[in-house]
Amino acid sequence: MNKKIAKTIACASAMTAVVAGSCLLFACNDSTTGEQKLAAPVISIDGSVVSWSAVEHATSYDVTVGANTVDTTDTSYTISVSETGEYKVSVVAKTTESGWQNSDKSNELVYKYVKPTGGDEDDKTLNSRLKLDAQPTKATYFLDEKASAVDLTGIRVKAVYSDKSEKELTVADLKVKNAGDLTTGGQKKVEVEYEDSVGGGTAVCDFRIQVKQRTVADLDAAGTEYVAVENEFSATAEKYKISDKKLTAVTDMTGASLAVTTDDDGTYVAASAFAKSGAKLVNADGEFLNIIVASYIRTADDFKAINDNLDGYYILQNNLDFGAIELGTDGLNRVWDKNSQVSLVGVAPLREDKNADGSVFELDFSGDENLAVAGKPFTGTFDGKGYNINHISIAFIETTPAYAKEAQTLSIFGYIGEGGKVCNFTLGTSMIKSGKNSGLIAAANLGTIENVVIDDDCVLDVSYQYSAVIAAYNGGAINNCVSYAQNVNGAEEGAATRVAAVSADDATEKNVFLNDDSDKAETLGAGWFYIDGYGTVYGNDSYNKLIAYDKVWYVGQDVKLTVYSKTGAADSFTATTWGIGGHNADNPAFTVTGTGENGAIELTLTWADSVTSDVLAAGSKFVFAVGNGDVGNFGTVAITVGTPYTLDIENVVTANITCAKDTELNLGAIDLTVNLSDGTTKIVHPTKIKGEFDSSSDGAKNVVLVYVENGNEFEIEATVTVFTPSASINAGLKQGVDKVVIAYNNGWAIANTDFSEFFYVTDGSVELTDYTVSVNGNAYGKGITFTISKDGYADDVIVVDAYLGVGSKAAFNAINNNLAGWYILTADIDFENDARAIGQMPLIQNDDGTSFGWAGSFKEGVPFTGVFDGNGKTISGFSFAGYESGFNADTFGFGIFGYIGEGGKVYNFTISNSAMKASQYTSFVAGVNCGEISNVTISSDCSIMAQYGVCAAYSAVNYGTIKDSVCYVTTNASGGDLTAVNSEWSSPNGTVTNVTITAGTPGDSL
Repeated sequence: MNKKIAKTIACASAMTAVVAGSCLLFACNDSTTGEQKLAAPVISIDGSVVSWSAVEHATSYDVTVGANTVDTTDTSYTISVSETGEYKVSVVAKTTESGWQNSDKSNELVYKYVKPTGGDEDDKTLNSRLKLDAQPTKATYFLDEKASAVDLTGIRVKAVYSDKSEKELTVADLKVKNAGDLTTGGQKKVEVEYEDSVGGGTAVCDFRIQVKQRTVADLDAAGTEYVAVENEFSATAEKYKISDKKLTAVTDMTGASLAVTTDDDGTYVAASAFAKSGAKLVNADGEFLNIIVASYIRTADDFKAINDNLDGYYILQNNLDFGAIELGTDGLNRVWDKNSQVSLVGVAPLREDKNADGSVFELDFSGDENLAVAGKPFTGTFDGKGYNINHISIAFIETTPAYAKEAQTLSIFGYIGEGGKVCNFTLGTSMIKSGKNSGLIAAANLGTIENVVIDDDCVLDVSYQYSAVIAAYNGGAINNCVSYAQNVNGAEEGAATRVAAVSADDATEKNVFLNDDSDKAETLGAGWFYIDGYGTVYGNDSYNKLIAYDKVWYVGQDVKLTVYSKTGAADSFTATTWGIGGHNADNPAFTVTGTGENGAIELTLTWADSVTSDVLAAGSKFVFAVGNGDVGNFGTVAITVGTPYTLDIENVVTANITCAKDTELNLGAIDLTVNLSDGTTKIVHPTKIKGEFDSSSDGAKNVVLVYVENGNEFEIEATVTVFTPSASINAGLKQGVDKVVIAYNNGWAIANTDFSEFFYVTDGSVELTDYTVSVNGNAYGKGITFTISKDGYADDVIVVDAYLGVGSKAAFNAINNNLAGWYILTADIDFENDARAIGQMPLIQNDDGTSFGWAGSFKEGVPFTGVFDGNGKTISGFSFAGYESGFNADTFGFGIFGYIGEGGKVYNFTISNSAMKASQYTSFVAGVNCGEISNVTISSDCSIMAQYGVCAAYSAVNYGTIKDSVCYVTTNASGGDLTAVNSEWSSPNGTVTNVTITAGTPGDSL
């Protein structure tokens, strides 16, 4: 990225957006110091008083008038000069807060002063500007009013003189100098003038008014009664009925007369008078008529077509699905659209501010026709009627910089203009990815958003500046909205807890709940319900909602979920799935039972006997929905199949469980064997003890140990011996610790490791410190014995698995010095394209030395035979280009591991932003695998190439096991398909289980 452009992004110039008289200030960030720069004040001068809005984090201000500067903590300053002249005025915001620095200089204005020639009243000089204390009461003019003049009622203006005296003026003292064209819509600048009849001279001031076409929202807000006549929009209609009465004169909201016809049934207007569908309001004999020619929305294409008429009236007729879902390799349907780069409806206006570092784009509602992006507001009405809108995906093209204008203000509604209304729907399973200034519902709202629910599986990801759940900018009203979304990420923290990132002074936000179920629905509008333990939902007679479910289900284990139905009963519900082989609506994968009706209903789903782990492997995905006879399918969600789950506790492995008197029982030192649903077992630690455990006296105590998994509790009885320690140490692992990590520090040495985070050591009454830890033999591996010592005490021993911690490139490279060690990643590592593989692939050479290859022989191979636990971390920048040095033994057999030998285990990490290039036998993970590779994710930003031959995703040659992994790279750098987990050179005894190569990105929303 160009450094100048990058700096522009990091420190956007102070933005001023004026809507309805409000002034919004934004701070900058200084990328060179790490400190944030205060926003520059925006100043104005009335008479001799310069004023500005308070700047956040400012502690004082420097006011410069001409050559003099004064310091003040106020947000205004009265200019006092004694000589006639023009004085430049500016203000700098200052701060003493840590992490902040003084602002740039404000805008610069000129103060003109004329020195009085004497003390008589007649010698006073009238300042050129009037002081406007209050604008006229009427700020909005509608086209149907056909106003010919501006109404100054309510205006408060003062004339200001050179001796600082002021005179209150009346409306009769003023005349309108310029008001603009009141017959066309838009924002108008009105100038008023006062002529001083005593001392001579004139003074002016100005304010803004809005001229617009009246909308339904305007009439509703004013409480105006009007007649509503609904007609479904039809392209073939010849006329629409507008009244049961016989009307002789009808005028539309632009002020133009409409031709009407009448018969015995009433008054009609020709369909040709409606150039577009939607609401057209007319005034006839003083009565407002609301002709709602509604466009019915039934498909995603219908919804997108709203852009053809942004002033229309739209009614959703059913649940709407935009199809952006991904079911996985066993049932791929339609995948997320990564290249939409446009809001579904409307476009927010952007101003371009150019400076030496490049261009910065900011929201601008001034109506200027020369903006970098002209705004296209939705000013009509969209009524969702309580239905669901699902699987929307909006994202900027990945090759477009996130700060470019094309990447900004991406939302479902890019711009809801004044009078626009969006209401009554639930948004589910959807994703918005934007460069800047976005919310899940709107980028900019100057209208009304109400009665909207956002489900918890919605995602918002914004790279720069302003982001919030509902709208990035709110200059209108946001009412009766509920969001359960938590995956809301923005450049500024707290995006998930903001209704709007920036709001105008007169904007409103009422009855809005973000991840909050504590407020009752009595405060909400009609159709809203509060469900105890869940929160607030919207519902109606034809609308059901899935309100509680787990996203991971386990084959064979009953599934619990909760639905809301205003008029349904539990026995009317059915379950439908997509992506489970052999099962559909006619052959369901579940039976549904439950209790209750008319409200929150608890359902239990029991798997069909034919759905086994062979049909649905752990990690696979499918789509699920419930429905009933009244509504049909609803609550369509993506489900992931979990790993084998616990059936019961088989036994307590740990013998002679002991606990020192008056201490807590160390559950981490107790091993339990549990039986799993696939017939295997695993070792776990108890999660808690049932009831209270009494360690106040010596002796054997019976306890019930509890292991909790997926919300299910499993119990087993055990005996604990409580003892009074004498002069011995009682050592154990701290709660939650199951391994010891010896950190890399000038090599791995136990003397360099702080064990206080692993071991709890006591003499029976107090915790001991300054103890020493030693081991016999290796300091790593399975079941290492650690001896805990302290002067004056008998030693104690603890047996636990130990790993060598890898948290840097140097530590990773040092693995080659001990290829049998047990290692664990303690941090993400970026190799910065300077990588060194672990181990060396075995090779043979033909007699003439012209080729090298793999022949099954391990001669000269240097294998990694230890354990490498990736700990869920990421390896990035692991890149090499071996083929560039020619066709020789040094350019063969590459991966992060050149050779994983028998017994070697490599698992649980992600590879990203890495490029593997070799002559032959290359993969992302291993050149040769004779051990085990599992749970390794390869991101789509990686690339691979074998210049002369064999390459594969996980191991070029596989004699071992590869399982439970996914690769999002589907082509090699030569342009061919990358479809192989391992190559044809692999052993037939090598195994590959549950490994997927598919297009996509790790973490893609479903």
